[in-house]
This record gives sequence, structure tokens and C-alpha cells, in this order.
Amino acid sequence: MAILSVVMIALAFYRAAAQQQECADPNANPTSNPCIMGACPTGQTCIQSPKGEMCCDSTKVTSVTAAPTSTCRDFVHPVTGVSDCPQRAHLCENAAYRQVMAEQCPRTCNKCPGTSTGGSTNCRDFVHPKTGVSDCPRNRALCTSAFYAQLMREQCPKTCGYCV
Repeated sequence: MAILSVVMIALAFYRAAAQQQECADPNANPTSNPCIMGACPTGQTCIQSPKGEMCCDSTKVTSVTAAPTSTCRDFVHPVTGVSDCPQRAHLCENAAYRQVMAEQCPRTCNKCPGTSTGGSTNCRDFVHPKTGVSDCPRNRALCTSAFYAQLMREQCPKTCGYCV
């Protein structure tokens, strides 16, 4: 059961990381090269495109680097490729949804870096894209695992105590 949890958290983090990549191949077509459960044939990488997950030649995958506040944007729905944030803006200050909305919809909720009214809001754990809830607290033991230390530092900095 513990192995299944580790696989699930790794898959969730892989999917989150895929949202930060682009395929530099102009001939790539998501309808002809779909990812299957987040996987692609050898030599290809599964990335999130505006039309959904697609396989891209691994040599054509480029990372999207975040510039300061100009690239603050809302996450897109993994199926539709369009953000649901504007329709859910009323949840930005709802106590039950405030944290997930700030993480998933920072532009809509005016939570982009540099717009905060105090304290450090940049240090937060990633949330599972399907559940909208972070798996980090449940997997806290992985913070000290040599194998998962770097992944946990990137995906669960708040839970693992890396916030400054």
C-alpha cells in the first residue's frame, strides 16, 4: 500500500511538472500522439498542451521558465485546456477554498507574487490536480528520504519545512 502511495504522489508531481513544459515541435498534434495514463513511447515525453496531454519527442521538450510577476497565470483544466478560474472567482475568499484557489488561480484571485499584503505566501505545497488537495502532509515521511528529497523540496516545501 505504501508503494502505491509513493507511485501516486510521483504521478501527481509528474503531471504538475508536465504543465511547465512545451513541445518545440510545430508538427506535434495532441490528437495523434496522446499520452496514455501519463506515459508515452520510448523517446517521447508526456506534456500538458492547451488541448490536453500529448507525447512530444523528448529532444523537443522545452521548460517554461517563470519570469517575475509577468508570467503569473491561472492553471488550466487538464481536460479542456482552459482555466476554470474566472467562473470560480467567487471562491477566492471562501475560507474552505482560499488556499487551493490561491495556488491554482493566483491571477484571478490577485495572489501573484508581489501582490501580497504581508507575510510569505510564495511557499506552499503543490496540490493534486484531480483532487485539489495536497498529498504532501500524508507523505511527510518522504521529506527525509534520500530518493525523494529533491522532489519533496520542489513539490512540498511547506510540509517539509523549507520555507523561509
